[in-house]
Amino acid sequence: MRQDRTKPQPISPRFSNPSSKDIISHNADSTSSYKKGINDFTDLDAGEGHYGYSKGSHGAWSGSVRALAREELPFDVEEEEHLPSSVDWREEGVVTAVKDQGGCGE
Repeated sequence: MRQDRTKPQPISPRFSNPSSKDIISHNADSTSSYKKGINDFTDLDAGEGHYGYSKGSHGAWSGSVRALAREELPFDVEEEEHLPSSVDWREEGVVTAVKDQGGCGE
């Protein structure tokens, strides 16, 4: 028999750490446009480090990279008013399913 997922389910002790609680709280928010899930990193706490997963350690994320001026770009850019208000890149076939990239996720 299938479990009724419309009713709150008891939380296993395995999923009672702060990250899991954040996931449960986030997923209960009906206004969110996405859902979070449990993965290999859910049970890591802040003291265990990022082990290569910290975007802040890369120059592109730290503000040390200079942005190019429009005329320096190697491609044409549409004026903002001509762009769609949103794009679902999944429908465009541009992105794939989420993968565990290990330390290469930088």
